[in-house]
Amino acid sequence: MTERSKSSSNNLSLLRNPFVLLALVLLAYFLTLLFAPLRIIDDAYISFRYALNLRLHHELVFNLGERVEGITNLLWTLVLTVSNGDLAVNALALSVVANLWTVYRVWKLGQYIKIPPFASALISAMLAVNTQFILATTNGLEAGLYGALLCEICVQLSRGKRCASALLIGLLFMTRPDGLTAVPGFMVSLYLLDRRWKSWIYPLLALLVIPAMVTAFRLTYYHEWLPNSVMAKAYPLHEFRQLFHFGLRYILGFLEESGYWLMLPMIALRNYRASWVALAPERRAVLAFSVFTVVSSWVVVLRNGGDWMPNYRLLAQYMPLLACISMIAIENLASKSWIVCMILLWPLTFTGLSIVKNGGQIGQFSRSGSLSDFWNASASRLRPLVGADDIISAEALGFVSFQLINVRMHDPVGLTDKYIARHGQPIMLYGKEDSEYTLSTVSPTVALWHYTGHLSTVPPEVLQRYRTWRFGPDAGTMSTIMMIRKDQVDRLLPAVQGWTEIATLAIPR
Repeated sequence: MTERSKSSSNNLSLLRNPFVLLALVLLAYFLTLLFAPLRIIDDAYISFRYALNLRLHHELVFNLGERVEGITNLLWTLVLTVSNGDLAVNALALSVVANLWTVYRVWKLGQYIKIPPFASALISAMLAVNTQFILATTNGLEAGLYGALLCEICVQLSRGKRCASALLIGLLFMTRPDGLTAVPGFMVSLYLLDRRWKSWIYPLLALLVIPAMVTAFRLTYYHEWLPNSVMAKAYPLHEFRQLFHFGLRYILGFLEESGYWLMLPMIALRNYRASWVALAPERRAVLAFSVFTVVSSWVVVLRNGGDWMPNYRLLAQYMPLLACISMIAIENLASKSWIVCMILLWPLTFTGLSIVKNGGQIGQFSRSGSLSDFWNASASRLRPLVGADDIISAEALGFVSFQLINVRMHDPVGLTDKYIARHGQPIMLYGKEDSEYTLSTVSPTVALWHYTGHLSTVPPEVLQRYRTWRFGPDAGTMSTIMMIRKDQVDRLLPAVQGWTEIATLAIPR
């Protein structure tokens, strides 16, 4: 054998080493992360404010003294409370760690079910290079933790550990209330692992422990069964056709960028009966849990009409399950690793397009996400002027409320307001509103809006209690405005210095 052939053989054997392949997958993740336009979403700052109030004042609240659960990520918020320093940076760092753990555990699942290392690495890479997954799970919210828990449930099921899986589902519910969508799949997996109902007793008890404790805490602390933010986004069933329309568009948009996850399962369906019979019980349990949970998540999306946040956050957090399904599906296709290589071109193409779209910039990170300069300017100008006796109402609540941490804030879309969450009019995808209640009953010192259409139901006599300034050029109903209550104008006038005062608002009636 020549020196060249020996070198080539050594290189091939090196690429067959599972740990070398894992290192390459993690390197692919970091390269994708490096070019991704990372940003903290506005809603994340609501969780940051809860975490900071718990750390500094020992109250898990948005406004001190007001026990309203305006978050849907209790576990994530508690984790952030433990961390010191810059919460935005900490949230990003924790999300990256969660992503790395998820990619590693997907790869580890391939080892447990004994598929070839190259095929396992390719499927892990399909997750690692998906910019949609990375952006949705690093926006300051809980999606990264949620996805990591889902993946870990699959790994535990693949080892037949039912009680551990049940406890993880409890943590999933603590992370997001819709973690309950994992329960049907878990029940099916229990049946597939052992059909004797007596063997289900301990896993079911383990399944109930954390949800029971979390619910007891909510009832004791907030006097509610569910988070107020869930109530705010609980749209009436008579709007189902519209919700279904928005939800279907949301799912199709997700599949446009990440539909490659369905290709391997669809190929495997050709011989699904023989494949199913050949699977070990643990593999069946993983497959059933993943499929039922993904389908349940799609049902929730159709019921809720999708979500306003970018990168299809509600579905991207289930990508680890799609990776687990693909890992099971490829078990009978492992000899055709070229198929996975071809499928891998799909996410790589979108990664490349994302890099081109963002000008190939490295290390992009925005603390204020897609918020306009209006919210930054409003927060910075109001900070030295307002105090504990003021009330600030802000349509984009998170960032402004975190900048004004010691000021009482009002949420005009009801996430942190019990009255609006229960009695307001639905604003699809955002919550509910009752702007007359906001401006007359709450009567904030300052109200910030980026859409004057919210004021269409407010009587003129209520609007006359405020003077209004516009930030930037006139954009009609999409103008960004600051309303200051007339009795506070003299004190707060520096906040609107250089802005344009408008006597007549562009309000659609």
